[in-house]
Amino acid sequence: MFRKIIISLILSLLVFPVFPVFSMIPQLSEESKVVMFTCGPGDELYAGFGHSALWVSDPVTKVDRLYNYGTFDFDTPNFYLKFVRGKLNYILSVYPSKYFFNDYASRKILVFGQLLNLTQEEKQRIFEFLENNALPANCEYKYDFFYDNCATRIRMYW
Repeated sequence: MFRKIIISLILSLLVFPVFPVFSMIPQLSEESKVVMFTCGPGDELYAGFGHSALWVSDPVTKVDRLYNYGTFDFDTPNFYLKFVRGKLNYILSVYPSKYFFNDYASRKILVFGQLLNLTQEEKQRIFEFLENNALPANCEYKYDFFYDNCATRIRMYW
């Protein structure tokens, strides 16, 4: 009997929590912004077609997170063969924007930013989607030149 009461209590707390569930994802302020960056091509084969990334910034909550769907492990055996065949695992990396800008500036590659005209709800939804994609279980994908790459991943949000 005691066991049934405990199980019922646990199940009811899961369905109707007494304490609010604290999200690890902060609520963005009205001053937040989402910017899509488009980068010019680089000298390396993997950078020959340019690149895209999303940046979520909020000075109020101190959010500065750049979402880069174009990272991979250079030590992957047969790296270029897998890249050309579309068999290379790509990873969504998330880091402060200064690292992204410093990398592209050091390689002398142009980066263009486009501030997206979004409602507060849309910005929050995109932020939460990106944070979910950055989880270890969700951050890897098989690169495909046409159907699954840094540009198409960004397009998935709309």
